[in-house]
Amino acid sequence: MTVINSKKVQLSCTPETAYNYVTDLNNFSELLPLERITDFKATEDSCSFKAQGSFNIGLKKGQTTPHSKVILEATENSAIKFNLEVYIDEKEGGCEVYQVCNAQLN
Repeated sequence: MTVINSKKVQLSCTPETAYNYVTDLNNFSELLPLERITDFKATEDSCSFKAQGSFNIGLKKGQTTPHSKVILEATENSAIKFNLEVYIDEKEGGCEVYQVCNAQLN
């Protein structure tokens, strides 16, 4: 299992606002490098896209802890098996958000 940790980002919004944004996968396209993806499709609970024009990635909402943690899981159609854990920590004046990706890479 490969573990990839993102940098921590400070946001000037409440943990509730960040959580609501992350749990609606319609917003996920705004977090991706648009020049590297095509065929983005989403609902509130899942999304899919083609990465760099070659392989499909699918995500669905998994376990959530209101205002602090969201787990996104790869769907069966995803070329890479992984999950993405999003952590939201309350900080003075807003919140801090970071991600941990757990991937099965060959």
